[in-house]
Order: sequence, then structure tokens, then C-alpha cells
Amino acid sequence: MDASDFVHDYQTRLAAFLLARIAEDENGARNGEGDPDQGPAEPAARDRDRDSGSASRCGRSRVLAEAKAHRFIVEAWQNMAECVRTATDPDKQDALALTRYGLDIAVHQVATIYAEHPDYDACWKP
Repeated sequence: MDASDFVHDYQTRLAAFLLARIAEDENGARNGEGDPDQGPAEPAARDRDRDSGSASRCGRSRVLAEAKAHRFIVEAWQNMAECVRTATDPDKQDALALTRYGLDIAVHQVATIYAEHPDYDACWKP
């Protein structure tokens, strides 16, 4: 396995891990599940209207919005990695690589959200 194969495998594993966790978060929010350790996700909404269930709806909406944002970051990272790999102009490749570097930082920060998951790989820590 050469260096580019290693990097591609690393990125593929991390992206698959993150997309699976994001899907779990979305499914949990859609099914009304929450994190029992966290309690209600939106205390301000809970305080505003305790009896209406708005805190649960607001928390689920937030989880779904975060999942959408995290998925966008991961997919942009995957797309940028492919652009860097296939770019033939060295100047363009350098510019793309800088953009990808920023996305690398973002993706690894997103991964820390799931650091307690049994499938999390410690080499993904930023």
C-alpha cells in the first residue's frame, strides 16, 4: 500500500464512520429519541413552554440541522479530496490542497463529537 492508498483508506474509514453516526443522530431525532445524559436539548425553549413539548421539537430540529451541517462538511471534505487527487495543474492542486486542509480540521473536530463511540479510532483525534 503506497501513501496515497493509505490516505484514501483513512479518509474512507473516517467518512464512513461519521456518516453512520450522523445518520444515527438523524434517525434518533426523527424517532423522538434523545440523549438521556443530556436532558432536554433546548433549556430556553423548555422554560418558555414546559407543557407544549416545544423543547423536544426544538431539540430534534436542532439535531437535524446539526446533522445536515455535519454531513455537508464531511461530503465537502470527500469531494475536495477527490479534486486534489485528480487535479493536473500543480498550482490548482496546491490551492485545492489548502482548502482541503481547512476541511480536514473541520472533519476531525466533528469526529471528536463521537470520540466515546466504540468504533472511533484514536488516530482521528485532531
